[in-house]
Amino acid sequence: MSGMDLTAYICRLDTPLMDVLQRLTGLLAGRQFQVVLDGEGRVVGSITDGDIRRGLIRGATLNMTAAEVMNRAVRCGRRHDPENQVILTALRSDVRFVPIIDEERRLLDVLIAGVENDRAGVSALIMAGGYGRRLGELTKHTPKPLIEVAGRPILEHVLSNLEEADIRDIYISTHYLADKVVEFLNTRKSTASIHTVFEHEPLGTAGAIGLLPERVKRGSVLVSNADLISSVNLRAFLDYQRQHDWVGLVAVRQHDVKIDFGVVQQAPPGEFAGIVEKPSHKVMIAAGLYLLNGVVCDLVKAGEQIDMPDLLNKCYGEGHKLGVFPIHEEWIDVGRLEDLRRAQNIVNTL
Repeated sequence: MSGMDLTAYICRLDTPLMDVLQRLTGLLAGRQFQVVLDGEGRVVGSITDGDIRRGLIRGATLNMTAAEVMNRAVRCGRRHDPENQVILTALRSDVRFVPIIDEERRLLDVLIAGVENDRAGVSALIMAGGYGRRLGELTKHTPKPLIEVAGRPILEHVLSNLEEADIRDIYISTHYLADKVVEFLNTRKSTASIHTVFEHEPLGTAGAIGLLPERVKRGSVLVSNADLISSVNLRAFLDYQRQHDWVGLVAVRQHDVKIDFGVVQQAPPGEFAGIVEKPSHKVMIAAGLYLLNGVVCDLVKAGEQIDMPDLLNKCYGEGHKLGVFPIHEEWIDVGRLEDLRRAQNIVNTL
């Protein structure tokens, strides 16, 4: 048995999901889980970051409780089971932790499998070649990725997030004012190996994938826009992909579309069937963050101009499975001046 203090790894059925998220965030990488207990201390489920995001896809909200998104099929071990056998069973099924229970399912301990380097074979590609025209005069002499938010270039925020997620091989696609991006990188104290690829002509929002070395495209590539300010848990993003049989993962953000008019319904067409005053619809929008394996990367040829929606639709049309990763963290795409002002406020609260 581990003899570990279990307090940080336990929540109750009625624990609010917002509280569960805060508890997960405060735990070490590889140990971000909660064992859910009922009122009598019996194990009734478990929760990981992935469980919460899958719940959000099904329509859950962060105002709900642990009981509404937990994994009720949590695999447990008995206190008399050989410890090594419990761990081996967990590893074979890709389970990273195993609650140890007594005959009445009361929690005694938790065994945690060794944390492997899941970032091996994962590279990142930052799309930093855009003109940033919507920011007006700010980008006339400065590329948008080098516009400062809270005293640091946007690109610095993106790079720091990748390095904190243990990504050690990072490529940056450049075009507009590329020399200034290179100058910034040359003076930056990076912990990752950073390389630049230059688009002689703009290749769209996915074309730079075709410029990557073949060894990189054979692994997994985390593609990020260079104008994202966010507290997205990139470790969770990478782990989420590992848990599913997908060739790619698309980060999505819920967006409310407000219609400022009365919407008339028809049934059959041409016959009035009601009117809804100023309805609001919830949709999922692409958040500028993708995790793509070799199957997707091979669809982009060197020098090909292609946008990310076209690439993803092409991949889906060929019968490949892609997943979606809902973002509940702070997130903003800095495209306009009002976005830049909002980004300043977001960084100050992170």
